[in-house]
Amino acid sequence: MSDSRQKAIVGQIPEFLMSLFIPREVIDSGRVKIDGLAVDQEGKWTPTSAVSKQDSTGKTYFGDLSFIFKNGKFKNKYVVFNNGIAFKTVTNMLLYWFVQMMLVVGISIFIGMASVIVGGYKYSFPMVKDVLMDSHLLMLNCLAPILMGLTLYFLLGRIWLGTGLNALIFVGLGIANHYKLMFRDDAVQFADLQLVSEASKMSQKYAIQLTWKHVVLVLLFIAVLIMLRNYFKPVMKFQFRIVGLFLVLLLTFTWGKSELFNPDTYGKAAYVKYGNIWKATSQYMTRGFPYAFAHSIESTGVSKPEGYNKAEAKALLDQYKSQNIPDKKKVNVVMIMMEAYNDFSKYPQLEIDPSVYAGLKNVEKESISGHLVTNIFAGGTIDTERKTVTGYSKLQNFNHNTDSFAWYFKNQGYQTQALHPMYGWFYNRRNVDPVLGISDFKYMENYYNKYNQFVVPDKTFFKSIHSFSEKSKKPYFNLSVTYQNHGPYANKYTGTPLLKWQDGYNQADYAIINNYLAGINKTSEAIEELTNSFKNDKPTVIMFYGDHNPWLGEQNSVYKMLNIDLNLGTAQGYQNYYQTPYVMWANKGAKKVLKNDFVGQGKDFSPMYLLPEFFKQADLKGDSYMQYLQNTENKISVIGENKYKVGNKYVKSLTGKDKKTYDNLKKVEYYRLHEKVSD
Repeated sequence: MSDSRQKAIVGQIPEFLMSLFIPREVIDSGRVKIDGLAVDQEGKWTPTSAVSKQDSTGKTYFGDLSFIFKNGKFKNKYVVFNNGIAFKTVTNMLLYWFVQMMLVVGISIFIGMASVIVGGYKYSFPMVKDVLMDSHLLMLNCLAPILMGLTLYFLLGRIWLGTGLNALIFVGLGIANHYKLMFRDDAVQFADLQLVSEASKMSQKYAIQLTWKHVVLVLLFIAVLIMLRNYFKPVMKFQFRIVGLFLVLLLTFTWGKSELFNPDTYGKAAYVKYGNIWKATSQYMTRGFPYAFAHSIESTGVSKPEGYNKAEAKALLDQYKSQNIPDKKKVNVVMIMMEAYNDFSKYPQLEIDPSVYAGLKNVEKESISGHLVTNIFAGGTIDTERKTVTGYSKLQNFNHNTDSFAWYFKNQGYQTQALHPMYGWFYNRRNVDPVLGISDFKYMENYYNKYNQFVVPDKTFFKSIHSFSEKSKKPYFNLSVTYQNHGPYANKYTGTPLLKWQDGYNQADYAIINNYLAGINKTSEAIEELTNSFKNDKPTVIMFYGDHNPWLGEQNSVYKMLNIDLNLGTAQGYQNYYQTPYVMWANKGAKKVLKNDFVGQGKDFSPMYLLPEFFKQADLKGDSYMQYLQNTENKISVIGENKYKVGNKYVKSLTGKDKKTYDNLKKVEYYRLHEKVSD
């Protein structure tokens, strides 16, 4: 500073802080001009920056969050500069942070409630009201918005921006759910986010207009965001936001995950007071839209297998070359899944009237028959249904074209049709069947309501199957699902007993089993009548099979009364719990064309293997996945709930080559599930 010329020191910090780094005698000499930010000790902008003063000890301490200053002239109070805003004390600054976080939580609760209301009020306002009145269910519905709100707050550092994005996500999804329910009677799930472009194209087919309620809600949130932007400045420094973000994410993936994805909690919230208890949409919406949507993240799709490599999975599948069905072998293929159908005559301790299963037994004599080992008990029909038509061991939410055996038949020139004499929304078949390759789906609303019966008898239903088969001008593939014998079954019975009374029986459970057997009797008769009607028709193969064991009393009381072992710890108990019969019957024309009598004892296997087994019996190859499953079935014939069947033994876990076979199957299955299929 020996040069006498005046110099200027420029800095992007307040002038009074710059003065600390310049000797006082230099400043007083006037040889140095300080040019910094015009911000005083209170953090306010001033035309001329205030000059710092020393305290009584001659020392002055300055700083923002990294250097807090104390000055006796300011009554020994701290002044904290944080992102351009001054706080008189550290406590004040921390309190400001806390207020912002609580404001985020409060607004997120409001967002959660708004999502519940806008997402479901049109579907069922009483249902929405129940969600809002149930404190625990309301908490579950607000949990995801709260965690998302805090995550965005710490990530972006601006309360208005984080809140706006949070509202856009959950309120926006609620509005989308409102319209999807209105147009398709189907709720928005997490898997639907993969189909934004498809949804955009589909929405053009509908007249979508925001209601005045939606407009008011949107304007309200815009007003809130403007206030947040004007009155709540970003004050938290990056390093503290990182800590906050880490803690919120830790909370999300521990406690939040356990609350939102807990199957027991989700199951208990499924009480359908308003709507149809059997309807998937009612079950979904009765939990509240945000909670149900968040839970759908866990149930969406099939998890990517450990060590999955797309090229490797493709190579495994490409070992087999897809083959066409020769024209002369294109027989009609009819699959009939029968509601809660099982053969209780196999239990030696039961004396069942022979007429109950007479029709089934007669057809079995001229068929290949065995057992499916399902993954469900007393419910969950769709699991068996979709596994037989897709060949997958685990199902995902099918909301886009997904490869299946129905697609294979369709590409081979078959007419692909599904029939179900109940509502089309049941298990969302109306929307799912088309993406699995079913060209035509007949259900209650568009066909079976002509019979003017809530429950269409199997005999009537089976006649419609025969009629559609006869009318088809192409080779015909049919997937039919019955409804006649759906439970629950009444605990009073007035007909002729079909099961002989034994000591230890009780009247209520005895009535339940007799009512069940009465329905089975009618179905068995319908089975025989249908095969008789097809005997001289076009070459046709029919597969009858049960979807699952029936519900028989609370806590399986009828099974206990009948002394049927359902102990899943034993092989016999496991089979009793999950097995249902299947029958593979062929008429004269099919036997001649396929050069197989289709008679004998069949294998026991998982539902996914039913069609591959038929192709094997028909001496057909099918597509590459069909062949892959045929090979896998030879090694692992049952892929069940916590059990596998290897050879003739049930095992809890797989080892060595068997584990390698299973791991490869999961990779191939995942690859096939995620490959696009063109219509």
